[in-house]
Amino acid sequence: DYTKSQINIQKTLKEWGYVRTVISPRETTAEEMTAFVEDLWTNVHVSDVESEIIKGYLAEYTSGDDSRIGVIRAEMSEDVLFYSKRGSLAAGRVIVAELAVIEFEDRAYILSLFGYPNLGENLPTYDELEATMEDAAWIIWEAIQETP
Repeated sequence: DYTKSQINIQKTLKEWGYVRTVISPRETTAEEMTAFVEDLWTNVHVSDVESEIIKGYLAEYTSGDDSRIGVIRAEMSEDVLFYSKRGSLAAGRVIVAELAVIEFEDRAYILSLFGYPNLGENLPTYDELEATMEDAAWIIWEAIQETP
């Protein structure tokens, strides 16, 4: 509550260039979330200390973190750092999303996966979209490990 009274987060996001990201109701794009994480990792808008605080929240394990991109966590060694947050809409137009950063061998890989169907017939279910994201996560993890 103190932060909300002292900082206009929505205004700050707009000033930083995230014009399609809205706090309430929570809405954004994969492009802006990716840009936000790139900026966070390179301290474009915040200091090292502030960046580390935010990264701490992203690294915090929560229920469900082993789904979607998180399915690959079981294969990661302890020296690999994994940061992520998930979001979804299950009512109306189904959207399944996750943003993750994997720090592996002195590199940071940003994974921004947003799954949603085009409007029409034979729409995938929430579970089908989530399973597709998990399949994509395995393919991406293999590619990361093979990167010279």
